[in-house]
Amino acid sequence: MSVVIVGAGSYTGFNLVKKISKDRETLAVISNKNTNTIPREFYNENNIKTLSSIESLLSEKLSQKSIIIYLGGYSSSDHTFTDIEKLTRAYITGVSQSLEVARKFGCPIVIVGSYWELLSKIGNNSNINLYSAIQASQNKILEFFAYEYGISITKIFQADTYGPNDWRPKLLSAVINSIKNNKVLNVGSPNQIIAPIYISDVIGDLIDIMDSASFGENLLNQVQLMPDKVYTLKKFIDKIEIVTQKTVLVNWNTKANIRADIENFPIIKNIHKNKNKRVILEEGLNEVLRII
Repeated sequence: MSVVIVGAGSYTGFNLVKKISKDRETLAVISNKNTNTIPREFYNENNIKTLSSIESLLSEKLSQKSIIIYLGGYSSSDHTFTDIEKLTRAYITGVSQSLEVARKFGCPIVIVGSYWELLSKIGNNSNINLYSAIQASQNKILEFFAYEYGISITKIFQADTYGPNDWRPKLLSAVINSIKNNKVLNVGSPNQIIAPIYISDVIGDLIDIMDSASFGENLLNQVQLMPDKVYTLKKFIDKIEIVTQKTVLVNWNTKANIRADIENFPIIKNIHKNKNKRVILEEGLNEVLRII
C-alpha cells in the first residue's frame, strides 16, 4: 500500500511519515513554503519523496491500493481577508483537490479535521463560527464525492494534540516558555476545557483507521479521536506544575479566548477505539517537559 500524506510538513504529518515510511511506500506532500525545517531535513536525509503540490499527485502512479491522508489545516485568529483565504485554501480547495486525486485513482481518503468544526454559535462574530461555516461547506463536498463517485471517505474530528519537539505555537509551548524564562503567562478562563491527546496515540489511531479505510461499508464514515479524559485549563496547568515541580506564573482572564465558553465537547456517534492503552496525561507531560 502506498500512502500519500498531504500536509506532511505539519507536526502530525511529520510524525506519521516517520512512523510508516520504514515499511510503506510514502509520498509526502508539502505545499507550504513556510514549513518548519525539521520535516524537510528528515525527508531529505531519508530519501522520502516529497511533492510541492496536491496537483503533482495526478502524475504519480497511485492505485486503488493507495490511500490519501489529508492533514492540511489552518487556525484563524480573526476575520481578516488573509485568514479567510487560508481557511478556504486549507479546508475547501485543498480537500477538493485531494478528493479529485482519490476519484482519479479510485483510492480511499482520510480527512483529518478538528472537533472545533462541530461547534457553532459560540460568542458573537467569533472565528469559531467562521471555521464551522467553512467546515459545513466541506462536509457537503465530502457527501458529493462519496455518493456521486463512490469514494470511500473517512472524516476525523480530532482533539488537541501534544508531544515532544512540537514546534507549533500551542498552549503547552507557551507554558514551557513561561517556566524557562520565569515570565507571566496570560491566559483566558481557568474553566476553559482542553482535551490533550498524545501524539503517539494520534499516530496509532491514524494507522489503524488507514489500514481499515478501504474496507469500510460506509462511503462516508465519521470518527472522533478523543483522549480518555478532558481537563479545565486550571487542572491542566496544575498537572504541569506537579510534573515539573515548578510554579507556572499565570494571569487568569487576561487573554480573550473563545474556548472559555465551552463546557462540554460534542460527541458524534462513532468514536474510534484505539487498540492500545492511551498515554495518560502525566506520562505524556513527563516526556515533553523533561527539557525543562
